[in-house]
Order: sequence, then structure tokens, then C-alpha cells
Amino acid sequence: DNIYDGFIERVSKGRKMSAQDVDKIARGRVWSGKAALEIGLADQIGGLHDALDYAAVQIGEQSRKDVDVVILPRPLTPIEKFIELLEGQVQVSAFLSSHLHSFKAITPNLDQILFSLSSQDKTVYEPVAIRD
Repeated sequence: DNIYDGFIERVSKGRKMSAQDVDKIARGRVWSGKAALEIGLADQIGGLHDALDYAAVQIGEQSRKDVDVVILPRPLTPIEKFIELLEGQVQVSAFLSSHLHSFKAITPNLDQILFSLSSQDKTVYEPVAIRD
């Protein structure tokens, strides 16, 4: 409720509408750009470049080309992506190596463990001994 109330308050101030009027319109719904424009929740429809141009004008510049736009987090370069991929593989390998003894210990009982984990009633699986 606090988040929704804060949203209603910000919209009502920005749209110069009463909180009650905004709440009547919003009611937790998501509006298309065209519908938001028609009911007064948007001034115009545009994309990212339009929004950046608008923001630039608000701070006294001509367009988005006159300001430095910083993308956060900074996109990784191809080499950084490759290194990150390798680091992930090293971490997985280290984890598997450090737990190898555990994997070897459970392997003989793996079928029983998997069956008990997938059992609908979550009871412990007890193998049935069949005698002639």
C-alpha cells in the first residue's frame, strides 16, 4: 500500500490532479501509451530518444546529442564478456571438484534419493525385498 500510495501521490503532483482522480484512473492497471494520452496520464508518446531529447531541453541543452548519456551498469566489452564466461566455468569446476567426494558417496544411492525427492507424498522410499 505504501508503494502504491507513493505512486499515486507522485502522479497526482506531476499531472496536477487530485490523488482521488488519479486513483480512479489508475486502480493498479497498466495503460497503453495511446490510452494514457487520452485519459491525461501522459503528455505525448515517444521512445527513448524522445525522452532523452526532452530531458536535455529541460536542463537547457538543444538535444540529447549535447549531453553525455551514461548507461548503467556499463555494458561489458566482448573481451570482458568472454572473461566473465571463463570465470564462471572456473567457479563451476572448482565447486564440482570440492564436492567430488560427496558426489561419489551418494552415487550408489542416487536412484533412491531421486525417487524420494520426486515422491508425491514425500515419504521416505523403502525398497521392497522380494523373496522367492
